[in-house]
Amino acid sequence: MSTPTLLLTHRLTPDIASDLQAELDDHLPDGALARARTPEETFELLPDAVLVNIARGDVVDEDALIRALQYRLIRGAGLDVFSTEPLPSDSPLWNLSNAVLTPHMAGSTPHKAERWRDIIVENYEVLASDRVDEMVNRIV
Repeated sequence: MSTPTLLLTHRLTPDIASDLQAELDDHLPDGALARARTPEETFELLPDAVLVNIARGDVVDEDALIRALQYRLIRGAGLDVFSTEPLPSDSPLWNLSNAVLTPHMAGSTPHKAERWRDIIVENYEVLASDRVDEMVNRIV
């Protein structure tokens, strides 16, 4: 059995998307990914892939992924997020031996509360001294 190709979803910035495209191109024949018109065709190009989705459920076509897992078009999937959450009890994903499911907890770590506290304190101090551009995890 060959080494699996890991496909890890996360929030894609243009740089990350470009890097991901380059990484996939290393594993595929020239232009194959560009010619894939459907998610199923994309999965067929990556039979050794293990898809890990820790981003958002809608990043992946869940129905296409289910079919790819059922027909073993890809090696497997690790899913922390789903199109509908919580994952419905009748979802085929529950019964697939090549899918590992977690309850939307990829962002949790033993030090999460500590890290949040540090970010909040740091951002408060930065905001209080009118240095808004220096805020950590700034959204606006």
